[in-house]
Amino acid sequence: MSVFLPDNIFTRSLFAVFNSEDKEKVVFESSSMLAKNLNEKKDSIAFIPTLELITNQHFHISRSFGLSFDGLLCNSYIYFDSEQEQIGKIKIAGDISPMEVIMSKILFKELYNSDVELIISIDPEDVISGTHVIIGDGNFANSKFEGGLSFAEEVVQLNSVPYVNYVLASNEKNLLEEWTSRVLPKLEKIEFPGLNTGTNIDERSEKFIKENSSHIYLNFEQQDIVGINELIRMTYYHGIIKELFEVNFV
Repeated sequence: MSVFLPDNIFTRSLFAVFNSEDKEKVVFESSSMLAKNLNEKKDSIAFIPTLELITNQHFHISRSFGLSFDGLLCNSYIYFDSEQEQIGKIKIAGDISPMEVIMSKILFKELYNSDVELIISIDPEDVISGTHVIIGDGNFANSKFEGGLSFAEEVVQLNSVPYVNYVLASNEKNLLEEWTSRVLPKLEKIEFPGLNTGTNIDERSEKFIKENSSHIYLNFEQQDIVGINELIRMTYYHGIIKELFEVNFV
């Protein structure tokens, strides 16, 4: 069994409270590979970007465990170029998955009535100028987040529910239930940002994360379940999927 986690400050803080046995099972992976790994290794568990569900409806999804945000703090931020009169092309960089590509298009359409073309950048220096989106820890280097708008803030404005960034998924219902019940009690021990999480965030960013840690949700409640369904509905309304579907909650 493997537990695939996206590699960011939030999941590394979660990893810090695992016991040694569970830590040995963890594989940190880029977000774009998480659902693929889960499909290839059936007896595994993964935090997958929520909108990976639209192409992986067979996954069992925990209704009590995941990662969501409902305020200024998030894993994805939009940065606007004040000198850019019209938003046409935007750059996107960091730990990109299909979810951020879809959400970027939806948010710019909903909030700014802009049909944007996304340019994926592999060079962090390439997103210094122009309107752009960054996913992951790059937002917390040199306090960059201070000049951005979080995806969570925008989703809450639109739907009045949290932005559910990752859901806990598996092909095996029993495996998901067993692992979730064992790890959930450890969530109360988490500190954000956790100790020895291997990140180079700066002091102001660390303070910001600590001050806003109450807006990070790992132990899901009903509002998070609604948030998952609202994200899926948004893809339907924007023509990304042709039919709504029921999430296979466990």
